[in-house]
Amino acid sequence: MRDEWDAIAIGAGPAGLAFAATAADLGLRVLVVDEQDVPGGQIYRNIENQTPQSLSVLGPEYSYGHSLVKAFRGSQAAYLPNSIAWKIETDGRLCYSSKGKSKEIKAKRIVIATGAMERPAPFPGWTMPGVMGVGAADTLIKSSGIIPKGPVTMVGNGPLMLSVAIHLNELGVEVSHFLETTPAFSTLKNLSKFPKAMAKPGYMLKGAAMMVKTRRLVKHRKANVTGYAAKGNGRVESFSYSWGQGTNQIPARTVLMHEGIIPRTEFPRQLGVEHCWDPVQRYWYPKLNRFGRSSQPNIYIAGDGGFVHGAVAAELKGRLAAIDIASELTDLTKPKKETLLNPIGKALKLELAPRPFIDGVYQPRKPLYDLDDATMVCRCEEVLAQQIRGAIIQGMKTAEMVKSITRCGMGPCQSRMCSCSLTEIIAEETGQMIKDMAPVSIRPPVRQLSIGELTRMELLKEEN
Repeated sequence: MRDEWDAIAIGAGPAGLAFAATAADLGLRVLVVDEQDVPGGQIYRNIENQTPQSLSVLGPEYSYGHSLVKAFRGSQAAYLPNSIAWKIETDGRLCYSSKGKSKEIKAKRIVIATGAMERPAPFPGWTMPGVMGVGAADTLIKSSGIIPKGPVTMVGNGPLMLSVAIHLNELGVEVSHFLETTPAFSTLKNLSKFPKAMAKPGYMLKGAAMMVKTRRLVKHRKANVTGYAAKGNGRVESFSYSWGQGTNQIPARTVLMHEGIIPRTEFPRQLGVEHCWDPVQRYWYPKLNRFGRSSQPNIYIAGDGGFVHGAVAAELKGRLAAIDIASELTDLTKPKKETLLNPIGKALKLELAPRPFIDGVYQPRKPLYDLDDATMVCRCEEVLAQQIRGAIIQGMKTAEMVKSITRCGMGPCQSRMCSCSLTEIIAEETGQMIKDMAPVSIRPPVRQLSIGELTRMELLKEEN
């Protein structure tokens, strides 16, 4: 396989697949590097291997992924599955690991299409066996057909909870409690955004239908839950939550929690890409132009890694990036470019119409990171909230300073699981505005790598 390409996409989800197929059709030499063994990403995970029964449960939106994968497989784009990208340079060099060997390759443009992740939201007992994310449960269903043992308690905020609750029910798993932390009156507060959202009436009606169906399927449903904790000896045995003026405790075997979706920004932060802060959904996202080009000219970010807008929007963003790159690297004329862009731009505008309303309704509750001192924030280094506050008292006012004292964010995950909490705690304790702070920096390798593999790494040959 060649070492130099016109474009390399990292990730084979909707954005990466759409980018690669479109770019290849426009004459670009394209490579897709993906850590999974089959294309699809998170949303269309394992789509090629699902049974008709599974497809029936997961629904038409999931089944749509077949068309994306088929187009990708039928294109001239090259594909490296089971390959983990771990370093990017602004000049287009990329390092990846496959089967225990690392190699350096290069492209004129890099497209980061790594998507989004569940928002890490620590709470007492969140590291206990039997507690996992709603998205993690969704991944197990799609990738392996593994379903959690019921009865299941679901807690948190966001549309994904509705979808997974319905899937679990159709798979025969009892969801006994559905506890929403969505802020009170959030729908009323965002009614001014509702007319624009109705540009996609089918989308909105589907959401309403999911809410009605969930109410019918779940025995115990509560809204405006303000705090929760898992308890047990060796694994979760009970779950307590605050509702109204009191605290309730229930038996629990499996707890699935979810507090929204945030972009995966490891590579943009590693590259020093300029970021912005979204005050509604409370996350950092890379600053991009309409085609996904970042503040580093050779680096594009396509899909939910740029801003969380969902799978269909991610696909459209991937196509926009492909057309823009092709206009620079091939003989694609400006009139032809505009002809290709117009329908995609219109489709994306329509797809994004409901997002301000949805994001406003499912805005994270303000005390989400008001953590008890004994709550573990950094799972890798076992750093407690108390230790972070102790470092702040000593005068550490930035995420990097607190990290250097506590090691919060220095573990194998490189702060993916704790950076949100760390930043929010510092802002709360010091009175700073998060938008004026800097996110935790990321250094290569972004993923774990052995010293032995680094010493055996195959580097690009330097040009004379």
